[in-house]
Amino acid sequence: MSPSTNTYDEPGLAPFPYRRLAAPKLYFIEKFGDYFATQRRSVKIDVLSTFPAATSQVMHVRLKDNPGSIQEAVLKLYDRRWAGSIRQETQDKKATAPSLAAENAYASFVRSGKMHVFSLALRQIYETAPDKHKPRAIDFYSDQSDGVERYEAAVWYENDQRFKTELQTYKQLESIQGNQIPRLYAHVRIPVSFVGPGSSDGTAESEQFLCVHGLLLEYIPGPQFKDWVNRPNIGLTALAQRAVNSIFLINDLGVLVQKCCDDVIVADDNNASVGGSKKPFIVGFAEARFKKDLIMNEIKQFKPSDLLAIKNLKERMDIAY
Repeated sequence: MSPSTNTYDEPGLAPFPYRRLAAPKLYFIEKFGDYFATQRRSVKIDVLSTFPAATSQVMHVRLKDNPGSIQEAVLKLYDRRWAGSIRQETQDKKATAPSLAAENAYASFVRSGKMHVFSLALRQIYETAPDKHKPRAIDFYSDQSDGVERYEAAVWYENDQRFKTELQTYKQLESIQGNQIPRLYAHVRIPVSFVGPGSSDGTAESEQFLCVHGLLLEYIPGPQFKDWVNRPNIGLTALAQRAVNSIFLINDLGVLVQKCCDDVIVADDNNASVGGSKKPFIVGFAEARFKKDLIMNEIKQFKPSDLLAIKNLKERMDIAY
């Protein structure tokens, strides 16, 4: 994966904090495996490089004070201010960070208690909207007095849903971590004191809507599949088939993904024959769907009187997918 340069730093916009050699402290929400001591509550990092991503901020980081088995990792942060495609007004426009004025307005919206109530309304709107007419954050923007705040709130909600989807996916795919997908080391957060100094009033509500959640993942050195295909004599067909097989396995485990070359990392292995045994890793599950959710959506389309007549619904959903 090739590092990228940040394009968000512009006058009047929220300053980009995740720079090379930046050193935020990560606080553990949940740890997986035995990569960190049980009593550890946090870990310091150095940002080595950043990677392009459509759904989150992705960084290669060094763990500064971890005596355990891992010294490097990938940190995926779900920061509302740099939420990738969520912040695009249209597909042909680049995502932009919020203005300082918008940041202040959103922080005030949170401190006033309105964000909690509005987040419940957002949940109802997003969960009941048909798949073909799902709202987008930009739909909540208006010229009304609180239009900017509502837009930033919707960005937060969509971003939070992507984070929860990715976390749930890694948990559900625990059996193939380290083989078809990277290992999940920890669910972490960066507190408001680093994200936006002075923006919080110290309440749990401020921390909920202003802090940044993230995932600490196994670092897989190697290029994206789209970069690998330009190399000569690589056994591309066999490599592509292994990636497809991994995706089928993920689907069989209840997580439905539609992948592109950006979401496949080809692990570097100097001992592997050229193309012969290179291992593809599937990454990026923020927009995955869960088979159980599709089954529930299918059930909701039927009248209660019809449900007893439905047989083999799981098989029906498999065929539909």
